Amino acid sequence: MAKKYNIKPMKAKKISKEKEKETEEVIEETPKSQFDDLSPREKDERIRVMRIKMMKSALITYPIAIVFFVLAALIMTQVIKFPETEDETIKVLITILKGILPVGFFYFMIVSMGNVYEARGGIMDWKHILTFGLIAVFMVIIDGNVVLVTLLGIVLVVAYFYFIQARTEMF
Repeated sequence: MAKKYNIKPMKAKKISKEKEKETEEVIEETPKSQFDDLSPREKDERIRVMRIKMMKSALITYPIAIVFFVLAALIMTQVIKFPETEDETIKVLITILKGILPVGFFYFMIVSMGNVYEARGGIMDWKHILTFGLIAVFMVIIDGNVVLVTLLGIVLVVAYFYFIQARTEMF
């Protein structure tokens, strides 16, 4: 037997005239969307075209991410070897190169998967970003200096995307 709940409707709060005017001003100041002046058919067509462009972008950036992944894996497993040198400048440049490759993988994979999720109508979750970041760090875990360069690069990429996304959502 199901329980019956006695639910009373809530009374609406009275809003002062000043608050009402402020609300109307805020509504008037909000920017229009690029789709506001379009018919429903035109909106659907624009959205379809945008989704196609996102999928094309994903198809371009995914192979680039794989190239960065393969290059980083080949260098870290020493299939591709750098010549031994005593010059500290060359050692620093090699460390930076070894750190940039996983960061490139991370960047292009985030762009690719983000476009796929957005084209499908979703958003990329922080778990996906964390997963790709861990994959990038685990590729270079052998060398401590390269891990630091990689972590610094990943933090910069995440900060870049965070601030860019925050700025675009404001407008």
